[in-house]
Amino acid sequence: MLLKLDPEGPWGERIYSALRRAILAGELPPGARVPASRRLAADLGVARNTVVGAYERLIAEGFLRGHGAAGTRVCDVSPGGLARVPRSAKRPAPPRLGAEGRRIAKDPHLYHPAARRPGPRRRFDFRYNASVADATSRREWGRLARRVLARHENAPPDYEFQEGPGGLERSLVRYLASTRGVDCTPEQVVLVPNPQAGLALAARLFVDPGDAVALEDPHYLGARSTLRGRGARLLPVPVDDSGLRPDRLPERRDIRFVYATASHQWPTGATLPVGRRLALLEWARRRRAYVVENDHNSEYLYGGTPVQSMQGLDPHDRVIYLATFHRLFRPPPGIAFAVVPQALTETFRGAANHHGLHPSRLIRDTLEHFLEEGCLERLVRRASRRMRARRSRLQAALAGLGRHDLDVRASSGGTHLYVRLRGWSRREVAALVARAAAREVEVHDDSPFWLRPPRDPGLLVGFSEIAEDRIEEGVARLGEAMGEARES
Repeated sequence: MLLKLDPEGPWGERIYSALRRAILAGELPPGARVPASRRLAADLGVARNTVVGAYERLIAEGFLRGHGAAGTRVCDVSPGGLARVPRSAKRPAPPRLGAEGRRIAKDPHLYHPAARRPGPRRRFDFRYNASVADATSRREWGRLARRVLARHENAPPDYEFQEGPGGLERSLVRYLASTRGVDCTPEQVVLVPNPQAGLALAARLFVDPGDAVALEDPHYLGARSTLRGRGARLLPVPVDDSGLRPDRLPERRDIRFVYATASHQWPTGATLPVGRRLALLEWARRRRAYVVENDHNSEYLYGGTPVQSMQGLDPHDRVIYLATFHRLFRPPPGIAFAVVPQALTETFRGAANHHGLHPSRLIRDTLEHFLEEGCLERLVRRASRRMRARRSRLQAALAGLGRHDLDVRASSGGTHLYVRLRGWSRREVAALVARAAAREVEVHDDSPFWLRPPRDPGLLVGFSEIAEDRIEEGVARLGEAMGEARES
């Protein structure tokens, strides 16, 4: 008998795979006798136990059956002869997806290609939204994780439900009250793997396919993807130099919630003034809608006074507050949190359990110690000092280009500068990004983040990854690329 063996791998696995393929392809029909184990072992030059092991596995899976003196024979494993057709010759049927699966299949990529360019790190790396972790924070996290792991090492296994608040939730309440003015109880804190999971929970609980959701424009791509996957009708709300414009919110009753990044608008960096925050909250009260507040990169403040979160300003309990510490760690620990209105705590917690959206106990306990021992506050102070120096140097270098078509929007926080290019076309900006890359300069254009792109496009120029002493040369190379892109 000729077996088509795989060229590599353990002999037992190769014999098993060859016989299985032959049976499924119909080359060994039902009732056919396979060689005796002793004879096949001699033919292949392997130990008999190797062949016996492969046969026993095929018998256990129903491909073969022992018949005593009559030998080992092939079972009929073909429903209607289907298994006799070689897999390579069959065209797989299209998957039968549900409505959400069909929507996602039309656009499976979360990020626009321009925002997820693969490739090696460039020498002048002005990428946006990068981690600000440092060696000290990584050592502290590792030390605390080992301590937590040792404590749990001999604990009995337990399935982890989020049945109620624990130490981390209480630590977060204290931290958020002192840094962001969030007013909540531990019961209102729902832990999730990332902010997008929190938004996905809100979308599942409030939005049916076809329902309207207001979305600041421009916006975080993950928000758009999550809401579209849910089948929401997206209503873009304009953003100006002061953030989302409440006066441009649609006056309609069917909007379930509005998504906003009030403290650090993504990607423009604008901070929503208190007056606009209160107007947005009043709009939500009148419409019986909610505000999903993604508190993005609010840890860094380079000037001015921190503005209290919308959640802390809301007397009507209409805000779902999302935040994370992802950008403070490398790799990210896989934990975020939602602060939800009192009336929704059980619903959100139940939905998180229903969809398995709860971080591991190891991560939760480590982050609790990281907060309680002051490690997070020290990390934010170190990162802010480092980011402030780089930001100032980057602003000065961009101003030194002397270009009148370059408008730098210097926000009070964040890890990137938003640069508006007055009079530029989208084609010219694409050429600029490509020419900058040829000079080992990494920058990104803002086109993926808009539903309704403005007349003047923009660039995101980050400063958390690049070494401080490379900023001037990197900006000089960017200026050269700008000159060439406009001439082409």
